[in-house]
Amino acid sequence: MTSFGLSDNLPHREMGESDKGVTTIMEDTGRTLVIILTMHRCGSSLTTSVLQRLGMSLGPFELYGAAPSNPYGHFESMPFLKLNREIQDLAFGFPDDLPDSPETLARFLHTKGDWEEGTRIPDELFTEGRSLIRALVNSGPISGFKDPRTILIWPFWKRVLEDFPGLRVVPVALLRSPHEIAMSLVIRRSGSCGYWTSLDLVAVHFHRQKAILESLDQHPPSLCFGSPAYLRTLEVVTQHCGLSWNPYTANEVFDRSCVHQVPASVPHEAQDLFDSLCEGVASFPDPKKDRAQLEKDARFLETLRLEQCQAATQQISDAREQARQASLQVDEARQQTQEVQARLAEVRAQLQDAHARVVDVQAQLISEQRRVNELQAQLIQSQDREIHALQHNVQLRIHAHKIESHPLLGPALRARRRMRRIIHTIAANSANGHSAHRADSTD
Repeated sequence: MTSFGLSDNLPHREMGESDKGVTTIMEDTGRTLVIILTMHRCGSSLTTSVLQRLGMSLGPFELYGAAPSNPYGHFESMPFLKLNREIQDLAFGFPDDLPDSPETLARFLHTKGDWEEGTRIPDELFTEGRSLIRALVNSGPISGFKDPRTILIWPFWKRVLEDFPGLRVVPVALLRSPHEIAMSLVIRRSGSCGYWTSLDLVAVHFHRQKAILESLDQHPPSLCFGSPAYLRTLEVVTQHCGLSWNPYTANEVFDRSCVHQVPASVPHEAQDLFDSLCEGVASFPDPKKDRAQLEKDARFLETLRLEQCQAATQQISDAREQARQASLQVDEARQQTQEVQARLAEVRAQLQDAHARVVDVQAQLISEQRRVNELQAQLIQSQDREIHALQHNVQLRIHAHKIESHPLLGPALRARRRMRRIIHTIAANSANGHSAHRADSTD
């Protein structure tokens, strides 16, 4: 059974979980958990794929799929990957393979991957970690997981695994020559991360990897991807994990066309750590061959950098041309804006004139309405008078009819009318006779 005694420079309760409420998980005697301890670009996907084909369970989880840089898939459990990204971001300030800012990079290289004092991981993340380990262990007698971030967040998993005292844990160290890793990182990031900076990052990972291995009572030999001894060592590691070795299966999975880098010894701290971890298995004793490979790769990197500079120069030229075109468009738009503003000013003036005319027309309409109202009032008064006169006339006729129909007054009234007509006729005749007499006198 593997014991854990890694000195991670973190007080027990600084990790973020109290002892209260932590229960010991059921006994797992007879179960084996394999943990791949590796850095990015070290052949961990291939190694995990071989172990899976030989019987190691990766759990009931969705796996991280294929990508252009890894056409056969990553063989990483998505829940483990998500959790590791979150914890690494809490501990170091970046979730991906490389720091995402110069400040984060400088701090990471300065601390050499050590967790800063006071780093706190929420309790619920420990609960999630234990749940993932439980599901993984229950999926088969031999199970395992890999994620390059595990090296950097080992203090977290060390705490989680303490709650599985009956579980046999087998950490498998997987390395690759620092030169190959650095070349792969530079190409993968299209040169955004420099070669020597990549070597510095490799040194940090190897430093943490070595500290983990030195804290263990026992562990299988380190695998060196890219060395002639890789498959021989993988056989030993496979048997140490409790799996049955099958060279045909391993060779069937191993697609050598996917290996694009060639190892070479490089003067750097990462190389010294690599040599000590591989215990001479992956030595490069031919200085001329190393020098030739380093020169070849240096020329490749220089060509890559020149291509990037040329591409950047072209992009700058294109950007300047786009800026010039945009400036012309801005000037044209500014001129059009001025013209539109002038037209708007004219329209505003016309609208003001129209509004003034509307106000005048409204005043005239109000005045006409007043006159109409006065005429309507006069017409109503005239109608009232006519109605009153008609009513008076009707009353007179009724009164006259009453008089006409009276047995005494009716005849008297009719006699009176006849007398008036007679008198009127006599008066008219008299007037006519008098006029004729004057005419005769004149003659």
